[in-house]
Amino acid sequence: MRHNFLAETRDVVKERKIEIERQLSFIKKAIETKSTLLTFTEEGSNVNSSSLISFDRGLIKTLSASTYLLLYNLIECSMTNAIDSIHEHIRKEKTSFHDLTQKMQRIALKNFRNALTKESHILSQESIEHAIVWLGYDGEKIFSGNIDAKKVRDMAEKYGFVISEEAIQGSRGGRSLLMIKRKRNELAHGKISFEECGQEISIDELYDMYDQAIIFVDGILDAIEHYLNERLYLKY
Repeated sequence: MRHNFLAETRDVVKERKIEIERQLSFIKKAIETKSTLLTFTEEGSNVNSSSLISFDRGLIKTLSASTYLLLYNLIECSMTNAIDSIHEHIRKEKTSFHDLTQKMQRIALKNFRNALTKESHILSQESIEHAIVWLGYDGEKIFSGNIDAKKVRDMAEKYGFVISEEAIQGSRGGRSLLMIKRKRNELAHGKISFEECGQEISIDELYDMYDQAIIFVDGILDAIEHYLNERLYLKY
């Protein structure tokens, strides 16, 4: 029976989408209403003056900037889990090294070299012929805070999956991913303040960036699902 290793990834993406949409919706409403008040109530209870607190409009700029972090989190999480699914799929199928395409063989050999320093781990494997395919793979080191459209396209070429032209055009070539990566890194390394960063972008631009990122991510997941379903990691 085939395993759908991407199902969990799609569920995670769905959850991250909700997080981002919730934040964008709040920012949009705050901007449109020019509100400077928040209320904290329990579900079903009435709003009263004692539950109201004021906030500075600078908070909206800070929240706008933090959207870059949420977007980057969505992208790197999606891509890391998607690549993980390829390796997990091959491992579960107990695919032989010699049955893989040359592209996947190169990836397997590179990962296996990383595992050679752990001799006891290698000796514990039932079959080196199968273990060489997946041993040494470390998904956490694939992107490490450096993912953009070019990195994804390089990864697609490396593994041999193809991103649809529809996804590329719909996301404008993944153009927004570069901006998301840059701003995320600038914020993470303290090169720019959140308020300053948030002042540079409008809510409409944030929504547009989000839409492009989602189209690109969904396109990648579809490409990898096709790659796994058609077993394009195998040589014929």
